[in-house]
Amino acid sequence: MRAFIVLTFLVIFSAVLQAALLPALLPAGWRPDLGLIVALITLAYVPPRAGLYLVFAVGVQADVLGSPKLGALTLCYLLGAWAVLAFRRDLVRLGAWGGWIACVMGTGAAHGAFALGSAVFGAAEFGPALSATGDRVFAALFFGAALSLPLGRLCGALGLLAEDAEELRGARRGRGGWFAAGARRA
Repeated sequence: MRAFIVLTFLVIFSAVLQAALLPALLPAGWRPDLGLIVALITLAYVPPRAGLYLVFAVGVQADVLGSPKLGALTLCYLLGAWAVLAFRRDLVRLGAWGGWIACVMGTGAAHGAFALGSAVFGAAEFGPALSATGDRVFAALFFGAALSLPLGRLCGALGLLAEDAEELRGARRGRGGWFAAGARRA
């Protein structure tokens, strides 16, 4: 239950930043999909069920804030989450790098699927849509690197880490890894 409360605040926080603050601070090519970045990084650390709820909520939020086809971004975000979950065990072993790699990989999969779907169904031409995908992935490289460690530490401090993540990090580091600061131990 605590995971869902914290994740709800993350969705609201990323929506406010995405809609109000980032357009005023960054040029058009550098506006990352902040909700997706936060959701995919968090998906690498929290239990898969809670992470998928977060990705779905962020997808609905992105559809409401400006998708040409209602439901298209939600579907593509869930495809990106599937790509992250397919490699989740390997990403967990990487610690802070795992969240960053999950962010870049999931953003590329989600926006690549959106560009392909837009071209197939006639909503946009493939060239400009693919260029926008490249811009989003490039922005995810920087914003994912900046947010991966703080979000991992937040999940660790609030005790939201998945059990398999704690076991893998504890076995690898000997004491609980990078994100165990503040986490409760039995």
